[in-house]
Amino acid sequence: MPHDIVGEWDVALGEQGRGARLDRLRFFEQDGRLLVTDAEPDAGGAVSRVEFAGEALRFEHLSVGSARGTTRHTFEIVMRGPSAFVGTRRRGMLARIPVTGTRVRDPLDALAGNLAGAKARAAEAAERAAMAAAEAAAALAEAEAAAALEAARRAAQRAVAARAAATTQAAESSATPLVVPPEVLAIIPAPAQPAAAGAPAPPTAAEE
Repeated sequence: MPHDIVGEWDVALGEQGRGARLDRLRFFEQDGRLLVTDAEPDAGGAVSRVEFAGEALRFEHLSVGSARGTTRHTFEIVMRGPSAFVGTRRRGMLARIPVTGTRVRDPLDALAGNLAGAKARAAEAAERAAMAAAEAAAALAEAEAAAALEAARRAAQRAVAARAAATTQAAESSATPLVVPPEVLAIIPAPAQPAAAGAPAPPTAAEE
């Protein structure tokens, strides 16, 4: 966004910003307009309106730099992230000269950046802690599930062993012969013996 340029900027010659420092400009908003002026109080204090042309920002700047007084320069710049811009400066009809701008960091901005970084690191640490807690809970649940499965397996083994013991006991009980006490045998009449072949049959009551 073009209005992200609001703040103070050091402008230097060259495409890499390694040339001589030209100006320190201050961009600000007023009545819905974006304006620019010198950030240094003794530089003249002229205010110019910034025009938008797509991504480019155009404005004129009056600088005190010669024995003849102020010099009017036309700037055309494009933002390169939140802390830099590149562009050109032109004096009258002369050739354009490449310039770069670097945002001047305010101590409060630096403090805000440090706080933001600390908050980001704290959020990252909290996320890692939450992930570690979730992994620990999952490991505990897995261990409890394994213990429950082991307990169920042992219970099943005990049930199978008890069933086998009951089956064996029933089989042994059915295979044990019936033992009749002697006193019971004494009161049970002896079975009748069949008559021998050729022997006369005992007389009946009628024959007697």
